Amino acid sequence: MSHRSRNSRDGFTLLEMVLSMAIVTLLLGAVESALLLSARAIPDGRSASSNVIVCNKAIDMLSQDLFFANSVTLTSATDVTLTVPTRKTGSGNDTIRYYWDTTSTTTPLVRQVNGSATNLTTVANNVKEFALVYDRRQVQNSQTYSESAEQVLSSYSSVTSLTAWPVTTTNWVGEYFVPTLPANATAWKVSKVQFYARSDGSTTGVSSVQLRTPSSGLPGTLVDSVSLSESTLTSSYTQQTISFTKATGLTPGSGLCFSVLFSSNSPTCDIEYQNTSAIPSNCNLISTTASGSPWTSQTSQSLLFNVLGTVTTPDTASYKYYLTGVRATIRAGSDSNGRVNTSIRVVNEPQVTGP
Repeated sequence: MSHRSRNSRDGFTLLEMVLSMAIVTLLLGAVESALLLSARAIPDGRSASSNVIVCNKAIDMLSQDLFFANSVTLTSATDVTLTVPTRKTGSGNDTIRYYWDTTSTTTPLVRQVNGSATNLTTVANNVKEFALVYDRRQVQNSQTYSESAEQVLSSYSSVTSLTAWPVTTTNWVGEYFVPTLPANATAWKVSKVQFYARSDGSTTGVSSVQLRTPSSGLPGTLVDSVSLSESTLTSSYTQQTISFTKATGLTPGSGLCFSVLFSSNSPTCDIEYQNTSAIPSNCNLISTTASGSPWTSQTSQSLLFNVLGTVTTPDTASYKYYLTGVRATIRAGSDSNGRVNTSIRVVNEPQVTGP
């Protein structure tokens, strides 16, 4: 029969029990703290971290749609409509609208597909901030030009020192002028020339009314020519209006000469002019007594005339705009630290309205 040693033990000493309980208590406390921290870290739908997660999901959804958008309507900073290739079977596009519904008590960010009331999705609730900033690429359209209505380009009138210039076989008369044009004019043309004429006894004469480019202020290359029959004139001076069609595309800053020449049956007519003390602006009388060889400029003399025509000017520059990206900001909840910002690239760069 065996006997246990006198020194063998059947249990723990009191000191060992106290130490064991203390260690277990510390371990339980550590586990409890870890569980509490873990529980607090889990989003509960109300915390700032929960709101950030919701906002990030909303941004992800918006980014996916904008990235492949092939058209975008920029309604406002809180409302945008776009079309994307349909995600359903088949071809075509879906129209998707994102808007911040501030009229709702939950102030949601809403996604609507194809305008359907049944295809409304609340992307995020309790939205306190939502803003879109659109980045555009600007491209200038081809320059266009407009032609003005008919207007007076050059003129002179007077009631003093008026006399007649008989147009004969050798004696011709005219006017050199430089039109007054807008600073941005790119071209001008002559449509009509007006002056005062009368018959000179007979009614069988025919004059040639000509427009010529000037050479040192005197008639040079012929531009256009129209006949004036004396039979259409009276014995008193009346204003004659001669229409031209070929004097177009003239260079701003350049002048032109119009003149009345003999054509047949001299004398052909009398032209009224001021023969002294004339002070015209950018114009003066020109004349010849040798059938145009040579012409001479007459200072302080001028026909009584109007030159009518049109002026071409460039239209105001216009531009096209293409959407290259969207900067989005969203915040749900009251914590300002929960704001989410991102930049979204729009790969197709659809054309949009300007700024």
